[in-house]
Formats: sequence, structure tokens, C-alpha cells
Amino acid sequence: MTGPPLYLTDTNYGPWAFLMKSKLDKIGAWQVVTGEKRLKEEDKPDDKVEYFRRDRVASNELVEHLDSNHLGYVSQSLSETEASSGYSIWRLLKHKYAGDDHISKDLALEKFLELQYIDSTANFIAEARAINHRLVSAKVGLDDQVKTSMLLRKLPSSFQSFRDVISVGCANNTVAIMLNRLKKHAAQNHLDRVSMTNPQHAFLATGEKIYLCPHCKRGFTICSHCDKAGHTEVNCFEKHPKRRNALKSNSSASSSKSKLGAQAHLAFTPVINTPPHGFTSEQVESERNFQAMLANPEYKRLHPNVEYRLQDQALWSISWGGC
Repeated sequence: MTGPPLYLTDTNYGPWAFLMKSKLDKIGAWQVVTGEKRLKEEDKPDDKVEYFRRDRVASNELVEHLDSNHLGYVSQSLSETEASSGYSIWRLLKHKYAGDDHISKDLALEKFLELQYIDSTANFIAEARAINHRLVSAKVGLDDQVKTSMLLRKLPSSFQSFRDVISVGCANNTVAIMLNRLKKHAAQNHLDRVSMTNPQHAFLATGEKIYLCPHCKRGFTICSHCDKAGHTEVNCFEKHPKRRNALKSNSSASSSKSKLGAQAHLAFTPVINTPPHGFTSEQVESERNFQAMLANPEYKRLHPNVEYRLQDQALWSISWGGC
């Protein structure tokens, strides 16, 4: 069972070239494409026909594995005759990505400097490997120690311990070895997806308001109806006053049962007059001050995006104990 074809893009020349070498060698056109086999005046007519046939078949194979951008690049860079030659197409693409010239070096170095960690460790590793291959192919004069150091600086703060270990004990690792270590470190420490955004400025695409407590750094909900902590809009007594009466009528009947577990930042939520939250007076006062800060009009004016929502789904599993 074969997978989808691998098309040449701006970042995968290395794997693409390796695949095409295998395909072209299979059809007997590899030496024609690389120029190892050239036509000679003394060649027989049948040999010349076979040479042009293989060159044309190679061009078809190469064109079928180019994305739309590279199809346009080839058609605009080569004449109609050259665009039908596997030798010409291969030479053009090799010159672009693996040529020993200033243009190829500049392009490879530019891609390396533009590399950023977005939100996925796996994507970062894949892009770093492709760009490193491009640097090596273009013969950019950066040794592994320099490239490793620059890659480490592109990682978010969650990888600080990994940066320290590599910088101190594994400074001479090649880029390939360092990326393999990074992959294992991310898997072992559940850092497969890490945001580069400050958690206090990140947000989770959900209808509920999730805040990060500035005191204990725990996540807690804010009702999207009344903007008070400890409950959601579904359980909001201001929006559903009948539920408050129902809770009061049921509280006396269930007083002998086990008490409800305390929720974080439930200190002054008007569920009942004296909620069994278990917080200290200092914690209650701290929460009151925090809520007052959020409700302050001047604070809202200075911080229009005050709703610090959490981005990583893992934060939903944080314990809801007190500060």
C-alpha cells in the first residue's frame, strides 16, 4: 500500500531529493539527470534515442512531484525545451536548494533565522531538521554547536531545564542528536504542545471564562452572566433565581450528608450565606481584592483584554483546592 505522493515544498528538499533519486534510479534515468551520462558524437542513433527518452521520462517524474509554487518556478525559469528535460529541471532545483552559491546560502540562512516555535514540538523538530539539511546542502559555514545554541534559544521557557542540560553537558551534540533528545524530553514531560504566549495573556477558545489567579496561579471559572467566581452561567442564581430557592429547600434535608467539596475561588460566591469553602480570612480578602480589581472601570480601560483565558487543555485538570 503506497501513501500519497511527496511534493517538493520550500522546506522538504532533502527528503524529496532522496525519494526522487530512488525513483529515477529505478527507471534508469538517474545518471542522465545528474549529468553522469552525456551524449557523445560517436554514440549510436539508438543510444541517442534512449538517452532522450530517459531524459523525458525523468522530467515527467519530477514534474509530478512538484507543488504548484515549484511548477510555476520551473515553467518561468526554463524554456519550453528545457522544461521537458529531466536534466535541466533537476539542475535548476538543485541549484536553488543545494547549490554552492551565495543565493542558496542566503535563502537557507534566512529560513533558519525565521524558524519559530509556534505551538507544537513535533512541528518545530520537523522544520528544524529540514532547515538544517538545507544549511548543510548549501554549505553554510555554521558548525553544529552554533546551530544547536541558536535552536535552543528558540524554545519556550518550559524547556529551560532542557536548555541547561544541553548547554552544560551536551554542548558538542550534533543538531540531529539534540533534536532527538528534545523529542524524548517533550514526550517524557508532556511538552508535546507548549504555547509561547504568557499564560496570563493566553486564552482558551471556549464559552466559559477561565482566569488565572495572580496569587496561586490556579485556573478558576468566572460566570459569563454575573462575572462572579465559582460557578458557570448554567448554575448562576442571578440568571436562574428558582435554583437558589431549590437549593435552600434541599439544604436542610441533606444536612446530615457529606458536605460538598470546596471549590477554588468560591469565597464570596452567593450560593449560600456561609459557604463551607474552608478558606482563611486572608485568602478570602485576597480574592475580594482580586475581584474588585477586575471590576474596576479604570483597570478595564487600561486592560481591555483582561480576560486571561488559559490555552492548554491540560489546565482543565488542575485541582480545585484552595490557594
